[in-house]
Amino acid sequence: MTAEQTTPGITDSAQVTQADHIRGGLRKHEYIWRDRQPWLQERGYVLRSRYRPDWTPSWIGTGRHHKDCEDGYNTLVPSIIDGTRKSDGLLVTLKAVDTSVHPFEVEIGQFLSSEPLANNPRNHCVRILDVLQDPNALNVTILVMPLLKRYDIPEYTTVGEVVAFCKQAIEGLHFMHDHHVAHRDISILNVMMDAIPLYSKGLWHPRAARMTRDFSGVAKHVSRTERPVRYFYIDFGLSRKYNSADGPPRELPILGGDKSVPEFQEHGYNVASDPFRTDIYYLGNLFRITFLNHYRSFEFMEPLVADMVQADPENRPTIAEVESRFDEATRHLSSWKLRGRLVHKDENAFVRGVLDSLHFFTKVPFVMDATRISDSSIVLMKKLDAEIHPFELEIGQFLSSDQITSDPRSHCVRILEVLPDPMEQSISLIVMPYLRAFDNPEFLTFGEAVACFKQLIEGLRVMHENNVAHRCDPQIRSHTQFHEYLPLISDISKRNVMMDAAAMYPDMWHPRSPADKYDYSGKAKYYTRTERPPKYYYIDFGLSRKYDPDNTSPEELPILGGDKSVPEFQGRGYDKPANPFHTDIYYLGNLMRTKFVAYYRGFEFMHPLVADMLQSDPAKRPSIAEVETRFDEAFRGLTKRKLRSRLVRKDEIMLERAIYGTAHVFRTVKYLVKRLPPVPTPPL
Repeated sequence: MTAEQTTPGITDSAQVTQADHIRGGLRKHEYIWRDRQPWLQERGYVLRSRYRPDWTPSWIGTGRHHKDCEDGYNTLVPSIIDGTRKSDGLLVTLKAVDTSVHPFEVEIGQFLSSEPLANNPRNHCVRILDVLQDPNALNVTILVMPLLKRYDIPEYTTVGEVVAFCKQAIEGLHFMHDHHVAHRDISILNVMMDAIPLYSKGLWHPRAARMTRDFSGVAKHVSRTERPVRYFYIDFGLSRKYNSADGPPRELPILGGDKSVPEFQEHGYNVASDPFRTDIYYLGNLFRITFLNHYRSFEFMEPLVADMVQADPENRPTIAEVESRFDEATRHLSSWKLRGRLVHKDENAFVRGVLDSLHFFTKVPFVMDATRISDSSIVLMKKLDAEIHPFELEIGQFLSSDQITSDPRSHCVRILEVLPDPMEQSISLIVMPYLRAFDNPEFLTFGEAVACFKQLIEGLRVMHENNVAHRCDPQIRSHTQFHEYLPLISDISKRNVMMDAAAMYPDMWHPRSPADKYDYSGKAKYYTRTERPPKYYYIDFGLSRKYDPDNTSPEELPILGGDKSVPEFQGRGYDKPANPFHTDIYYLGNLMRTKFVAYYRGFEFMHPLVADMLQSDPAKRPSIAEVETRFDEAFRGLTKRKLRSRLVRKDEIMLERAIYGTAHVFRTVKYLVKRLPPVPTPPL
């Protein structure tokens, strides 16, 4: 965000107090906020103690330096200040906009925060929560927005974290361009993140980010991999909204934070150009200066970024082409690559060796495999930090109790043992069965998919009947194998559904290379799900909650898991409590949609149910009991021939269908000879 040199609305008559003359006292540009503090409080917003009219600096008479005190820091930008919303304690940012200088900023900000745009998961524009007319200056409007933090602080630790950032930045700009808005000032100062998930033990001070907000200690944070964040574009002071009917727009150059735009140099300063093409340069240059210039391992992005920063604007790709090429470049990145440490280009061999070792032992093994000595069985061990996920162990143990596991419908991963960490009191290691991503290898028949649906539905029903909401989308989270790049955690997403595939893999599989045997002696041969039925499990209860049985309609503030598309969490819903059981229904429905209904042909029998599970109004979604009843009804209408039919991807070409179809015929004959049922059911 470009810092204005003066603050809108300030006047020479601002009262100067004795506290302003001491070292660390108010600076002139802060008077506007001090003078408006009582008015802002009436409007529902509280500023820090420094801006109260009766403020006495806390360091006076203590011998402390003002930089060691919470109230010893001025605002970074004269027109921007942090505050707290009185109604709910939400931390916010207030920005004074001079509408005579930036006449479109408020209008564009409100447009991008309006319904239904605010509910679109691809919208990465900062939300305008409130608009206040300054009481003393007609040309000043105060925008209220969520408290955000720079997108690159703290530092990224893995390639996957960077890929997740780039994905959000690209889709956010695509969203703006689809709605005919050009940002015109994308730079390192105008991309931010909601960093609150990273700082669960105490939020950062807005001007001394290393410290907690109350200066009680260092602000400790976790990584983006542990707690995924959402990124936002801010500052629409130079932005414009165009009429698509007028054709490609042309604008004279206006310099924002990034002064390197080729078309603005030399004689280009008075030549109109396409602001959408300039946005592409801005974003490409942001990627280049933040990541490609500083770190190794981004060769997969170099061709795309090189095209985005071409000197001739007309040769740059559109944002739709950028997104398509980015998705293609990242689609085949291995989990090892994505979990790899970001290596600075100037690191020497010794430093790299030390940091690589630290990364492996501190960042990678939240979950790792092991062998239990007593019976030589392979298990998974997961490190739990009670300070980050205080309920995970308790809920996991409850779902592993005889009360739950005696129910054959239970599909929650069982905790075999809990080992307190000998070094850290808040850390526990939980031992679980050795599981595998639920969709690897691929499903082959409708019967195999139906068996998966049935188990996931009845498993979620057991949780809900016992007053536990998973609160995490079941999108497959294989702890040791990430088949997608987004560093997502906790929830019913594809990352949080796994299977016990031991029957399918007689020689087991390697945790880091699942196509190979556990001992790495060759390829891991396996049976199909129809031949050796697996059992599916929900994992990861870090975001889960158990509720009082008397509380039939609990409500929780949104917490983002693997699936970011939940309708009630979009737009202004980000700070509104919602029923977590209704959200679980959405998560499961979206898993069915993304992994099966939208990917394969022939799932028309699931369309009505899945559509209802995904309704925007949570109250209109069916309960899990209704989901199970309707699923059973739909399933009963399927013939054995349908259930034995091959799953055909929607993008298969005719040649592929012929080859795969022929192989499936022979496979089906084998099933029939062995009298294997079309819907594989694991033994109890």
